[in-house]
Parts: sequence; structure tokens; C-alpha cells
Amino acid sequence: PTNLGLCGAAWGIQLLALSWGNLSGATWDDLAIVTLILGLLTQLLGDFWLRRHPDSALTSLHGIPTFYAILGGLLAHHHFTFTSGLYTLAAALPLIGVGRRQPDLKPLTYLGIAAVSIAAYEGLTYQLLQSPGGSEGDGITLLAGLATAIAITDRLTARWLRPYWRLTQSELLTLTHLHWLGGSILALVALVAPLSQTGSLIWIGITTLLAGYAVWQGRTQEEWVYPGVVELSAAIAYALYKTLPESTLLNWGAAIAALFAFILYSLPWHTWGWSRQPWQRSAALLPGVIVLITNQDITVQSLLIVGAFYAWFARVTAQIRLSYLALGLADWAILKVLNEQSLTDPLWFVTVLSGSILYGVQIDPALRSPSSREVRHLLRCLAVGLFCLTALYQSDRSWLQGLLTIAFSLGLIGAGLTLRVRAFLYVGTATFILKVIRQLWFFINNESLLLWAMGIVLGLIFIWIAATFEARRSQAIALVQYWVTELDRWE
Repeated sequence: PTNLGLCGAAWGIQLLALSWGNLSGATWDDLAIVTLILGLLTQLLGDFWLRRHPDSALTSLHGIPTFYAILGGLLAHHHFTFTSGLYTLAAALPLIGVGRRQPDLKPLTYLGIAAVSIAAYEGLTYQLLQSPGGSEGDGITLLAGLATAIAITDRLTARWLRPYWRLTQSELLTLTHLHWLGGSILALVALVAPLSQTGSLIWIGITTLLAGYAVWQGRTQEEWVYPGVVELSAAIAYALYKTLPESTLLNWGAAIAALFAFILYSLPWHTWGWSRQPWQRSAALLPGVIVLITNQDITVQSLLIVGAFYAWFARVTAQIRLSYLALGLADWAILKVLNEQSLTDPLWFVTVLSGSILYGVQIDPALRSPSSREVRHLLRCLAVGLFCLTALYQSDRSWLQGLLTIAFSLGLIGAGLTLRVRAFLYVGTATFILKVIRQLWFFINNESLLLWAMGIVLGLIFIWIAATFEARRSQAIALVQYWVTELDRWE
């Protein structure tokens, strides 16, 4: 036998089959059946020949069954019927049989495996097209379920499929991962299509299975945990969407996500065979993402709960900068309260900003080193100075606000002396002097006769200070030098 002779014989047999079909009035399905039978027979005969002659160079033994399988599959799809999937499955058998003969024919194995999957999709699609009515999303969900079933089945039966298909472990895993990806994409498409009540329950179940597949794969490849967590979160979120009122879900979704993230972090994943790192990262990201999604409707309570979660997370993971997220959420909650209460005075907003700066100065690792001492001082001066300047600006409205500003400046001076922080002492002293002078100015403008009395009193005070300094110059100089040296040691 030669390649040319075998190809001629195969083509002649096919012509005989077509002639028989023309003379007997056979249908396209009949011709497809005959052609597919020829494909399977030539594949089996080729296997027998190659076992007897392993060094044979007859490449037509590979090409002829492939030709029959592809032609038979095309003939069977002249019309789409309930048997189209069965014909596609029949075409897959000789393709896989030829592809497993040697490594360079492995693409035919992939083509045959793809044909098996296509056959399953064709069977389900035909049944869906015959069903009266129904929602589009339900059909897409069932297709996603089929992809999930194929992926899980291939994974569970890998020990038997891999030797038959003669694929490596990584090649077989790639095929199952592609089915998982297809199922995930179909599930996403189904989510934006109309879903019935039953279809919604099926979607939740299928998405949970897809998440389980990814999470299980994460035992050996930890990056798989992330899509698994996303799909599981989507399933839970959709279940809550179908259970709770939409407004409640939008208001409290972030708080629910924080609870879910806490559970993700707390479970003993390392004991169960997973790496802890992807679960910790997922727990850190999830509440923040939900906050961004529900930012228009989120409540103050949800913001505070998520902020408390990030504060706890920063503490248990020793990542202190994560507490900035907690600070930002707390600031957001305060601003929402101010907006709801119509409190629009600048001092409220400056208080939030100044407090945030002071918190960052106090806890940031980059600012805690001795070399950052002056930077800390400047940032504290900025934070406290912004507050005091705003307070000075607003305190001219009434005597009460002026007295409160003076009291605050005295408190700031006391805090500086107690905590040994220069910024508090300097800014508090400057604020006190400026506000006292300002209050005296207002008072004198209203009581001009007191101007002379104030001038005499201030003159006497200055004379007394000068006389005291002159009499005790050395002690005064020593005292000043002492405080200069002491202040250099303060924060």
C-alpha cells in the first residue's frame, strides 16, 4: 500500500456512498452516518496496521479517518436537529483515536475533545430551542452549568482520561480551565439577561460551583483563590439581592461584605491546605470594593463598620498604614453627618482635616524615626495652625466664640507643656496672643475711653518687665537658655 493508493481508495469509497445516496434517495443524515462509520472503521484499521507495522510511513492512515470525520460532521449539520450533537460526538471519536497515536498528532486530540464539548452544547441548545417561552438568562445559565459540569467531570476523571487521551497533567488542566472560563463568562452574560425565579436559584448554584472549582485549584496555585472569592461573593450578593430590598442591600452591603471578609480572614485556611496570603488579600480588598460600588447609598453605620474592620485588620496584620483606610472611612462618615445636619461652618471640615494629619504624623512608620523630627513638627504646626486660623476667622462673630477660642488656645498650650510637643505650645501661644489682642481691640473700639487706661497699664507692665530683667539679668538669661535647650529636646 501507498499513500496515493489509500487516498484514492478512500475517495472512491466516499463516491460510492454518495452515489448510493443519490440513487436510493437517502437523506443528509444517512450520508453522514455512512461517512462517520467509514471514519471510525478506517481509524480502527489504521490502529491495527500500525500495531503490526510500527515503523510505517503511511501518513494517509492518519489523514483518511480525519477526512471522513470532518466530512461526516459537515454533512450532519446540513440541518440542525436533535441528532446533530450525536453526529458531532461520533465525529470526535476517530479524531481522538488518530490524535493519540503520536505526539505530533496531538492537535487532532484537542479537536476531538472540542467536538465532544460541542456535541454536548448542541444537544442542550436544541432542547432549549424547543422549549416554549422562558427567559433568555435561564438558557444561558444552563449552558454555563453544562460548561461547569464538563470542567468538574474532566477534573474528577482525569486519572482515566489522561492515559486514554495521552495528555500531560498540565494539558488536561488547561482544557478543564478553559471550560471553567467559558462557564464563568456565560454566567456573567446570564446575569445581565432576564432571569426567572427558578433560573436565579440555578444561577446561584452554578456560580457557587464555579467558585468552588477555582478555590479548589487555589490549593496548588494560590492565584486561583482570587477569582474564586469574586464568584463566591457574586453568588452571595445576588442571593441577598433576591432576598433583601434593594435599598437595604445598598445601604448595608458594605457592612455585610466586612462581615464576610472577617470570616474569610479568620478561617484556618493553612490547616486546610491553602496559603493564607490570597485569603488575607481578598479579605482586605472586598469591603473596600463594595464601599466604592455602593458609595451613593451607603449609610454612616456601614462606613463606621467597614472602618472598624480595616482598623482591626491593620492591627492583626501589623500593617499600620492600612488604618488610613479606617481613617478615611471615618472622615467620610463624619462629613456625611455634617451634610445631613446642615453644618457648613468651615471649622467642622478643617477639624476633620487637621485630625487626619495629626493621626498620620503620630502613627506613620516613615515619620517615627529621629531623622523625621522636624518634618513631624512642621506637619503638626500645619494641622494645628489650620484649625486655629479657622477658629480665629470664625470667632469674630460673637464674644462667646472668642472666649471659646481663647480657652482652646490655653488648652493647646497645656497640651504642649504636658506632652512636651513644641507645635502645640507655639501655635497655642500665638493663637492666644492674637485672640487676646483682637478681643481687646474690639473692646476698646466699643469703649474708647478705656484706650488711655489700657495704654497706662501696658506701659507699667513693660516697665516692670524691663526693671525685673535688668535687676536679674543673669537669672533671666539662664532661664531663657534653659528653656531653649529644653525645647530642643521636645517633639
